[in-house]
Amino acid sequence: MTTTLREQAQQAAHCEIPDAHTKSHQLNYNTLYVYRDGSVRWHESISSDERVIDDTHSDSCDSIRSVPYLLQVGTGSCACNCDECVGPNHWDDPSDIEMSPDYYYTTEDAIDEGLNEIAYGYFGDEI
Repeated sequence: MTTTLREQAQQAAHCEIPDAHTKSHQLNYNTLYVYRDGSVRWHESISSDERVIDDTHSDSCDSIRSVPYLLQVGTGSCACNCDECVGPNHWDDPSDIEMSPDYYYTTEDAIDEGLNEIAYGYFGDEI
C-alpha cells in the first residue's frame, strides 16, 4: 500500500502537535506550512498575516501563490498570558506545560480540516 503525499503531510503534521502546544505559549506567531512534497515546516513571524510564497508552482509571476498552512499558534506579543504561564504555577519553559487530550484532538481536527481545504492537484503526486 502506497502512502500519498497528502497522507504523508497529515502524518507529519500530526507529529507536530506537541510542538504546536509549546509554540502556542511563545513570542510571535508560528505557522505550520505544508509543501507540495508532503513535508511540513514551521515559520516564525511577527505578523499573523505573513505568508511563505510557493516558488515551486510556476515560473510565471502572474500565478504567485502562498504555501498553504495548517496551523498558526503563538502569542503575537512579548509573552504568553495564559493561566499556566502567569498563574501561581508560573512556567519558565512552555514545553513543561502539560498538553490536555482536548488540545491534541482539537489540533488534530484543525490539521485534518486544513488538509481537506487544499485543492486536489496541490501535492506533487496528484498532478
